[in-house]
Amino acid sequence: MGWPATEDHWRGQRWEDEGVTFDGKIPVLGTTMDRLRRHSFLGPIWWRFGRSQWQTVTDALNDTPDWDLIHQRRVQIAENASFLRTVFGPRKPKEPKERRA
Repeated sequence: MGWPATEDHWRGQRWEDEGVTFDGKIPVLGTTMDRLRRHSFLGPIWWRFGRSQWQTVTDALNDTPDWDLIHQRRVQIAENASFLRTVFGPRKPKEPKERRA
């Protein structure tokens, strides 16, 4: 289920193998009275649209990407690509597909 009229304003940008960033997005939070009663205001009662788990209010409002994790994954991808080029040689360009008239 989506919210197409507003989705561009709150949905994070998913990066392959790097998670989601919410830079410049409006945080939309929701909760239930039951969760509020059980955990109090500062507990993991907040659901931020575009995320996959209940969080505390500070975690739900945090837009800071995990740059260390992102850097670590990018380095690993570069090392894997370098290894593959060493073993298999440079990547060959794809042959263009024939166009049908």
